[in-house]
Order: sequence, then structure tokens, then C-alpha cells
Amino acid sequence: MTKKLTSNANATVLIGELPLFLREKMAEFIERNKIISKKTGSHCCTWCLKAHLLEKAREKGMDSWAIELIEQIFPGNAGHNGYYMDSEEVKKIILD
Repeated sequence: MTKKLTSNANATVLIGELPLFLREKMAEFIERNKIISKKTGSHCCTWCLKAHLLEKAREKGMDSWAIELIEQIFPGNAGHNGYYMDSEEVKKIILD
């Protein structure tokens, strides 16, 4: 089961602490992967978003504080059994 991105105050404050590069990647990912529902509005899978951000932080060689911040903002799994969706593409999570 996935959780949808919520706008709780603490997460919003923490998101503001992310480096600009990660905030831009997050906005782009959400726009590409948003699910629109009459019942729940617009959201994206936070597990996939978390995996994507962790991978981008690793690729950029960011310090562990950025990783820890992502973990605080998005508690729970990163992806689904080693993979995440980005648009229509299934991507393997590589966090080494």
C-alpha cells in the first residue's frame, strides 16, 4: 500500500530545507507522475518519490544530511521491492 503526499506542516518545513536541486527534482517527478482522482484529488506515490529523490541525491554525491532529511520527510519504504515507477518506466533502485 502506498501513502499519498500530504501537506502536513512539518513535512512542508523540512522540504524547504532540501537543496534546491532536490526540490526541483521532486517538483518535476510529481508533475510527471501525479495521479488525479475525483475522490482524492491529485497526488503521487511517496514511495516512488522517495526512491527517486534518494537516487538523485546519491548521483549528485550529496552528504548524508540530505539523505536523512529525505528519510524524515518520507517515512516508510523507498520504492516497491527494489523498483519504482517514473512516468511509464520501471526503474531499479540503485542506492550504493
